[in-house]
Amino acid sequence: MSEINKTKLKETIKNLQKRYGKDVISIIGKSGAKREVERLKTGFEEFDNMLEGGLPKSRVVEIFGPEGAGKTSVCLAIAANVEMTVFIDAEGTLDENRASELGISEKKMMIERPESGEEICDVIVQFVKANIPLIIIDSVPAIVPYDFLEKVQKTGFEANNIAGTARLLSQKLFPTLIPALKKSQSTVIFINQVREKVGVVFGDPTISPGGRALRHYSALRIQVRRKGWYGAVKNRIGQLCAFRTVKSKISMPYSECEMPLHFHKGFITHTEMKKLMKENS
Repeated sequence: MSEINKTKLKETIKNLQKRYGKDVISIIGKSGAKREVERLKTGFEEFDNMLEGGLPKSRVVEIFGPEGAGKTSVCLAIAANVEMTVFIDAEGTLDENRASELGISEKKMMIERPESGEEICDVIVQFVKANIPLIIIDSVPAIVPYDFLEKVQKTGFEANNIAGTARLLSQKLFPTLIPALKKSQSTVIFINQVREKVGVVFGDPTISPGGRALRHYSALRIQVRRKGWYGAVKNRIGQLCAFRTVKSKISMPYSECEMPLHFHKGFITHTEMKKLMKENS
């Protein structure tokens, strides 16, 4: 095994620091080299414990699951405990009354309703540069390129958008978003759905839209599913939401937690839900 040329190594490090800055190279274990991941507290003890302290700052987070699982609800509940949030309503389905029920005041959230995927990409980067604590995009399948929307308007339903969202994310958004995030304290949450893969016999028959770039750049991917209901069939007052970290670079992966979601009060404790169940029976 050949020996390391220490003279050449020192010269290389010196040249790199001169070209790209003194912080370009750091030695693990030395003072100042270790960087702790700063956390954004969600306001929910069980959720924060699952993530070993909260959502990571300066990172991309993906929260995905089937419809009605509680994806948007948990994001709005987290936003209620944050100083300022930008909610990018790509689907155009945000219920502001629902957001108010979950504790969000008008001074805590800005809503942006974009007209194209390119606008979404630009808005995300600009608010990251402004160091907004939390940015939520609802949802990934609604990030549609402008040229596709233009073709639909001209030709009806004959336009083809195969991999259009994936290309937009991988080629336009992430190359500019990731460098901006490194200089910011923002947390960017992408709400995503699941689709069924046709013809799958073995393994997971579902896939999340948006291509591989989102899964790659996400430091944290949280799967959400509905585990059960609270109340009788004709008088349901809530549901039990199960959360699981299927990918995590900032905590132990495959951690889980469960939180009751009351349809009008938001996420509450198991004790509070039991009390409301008795009152409702």
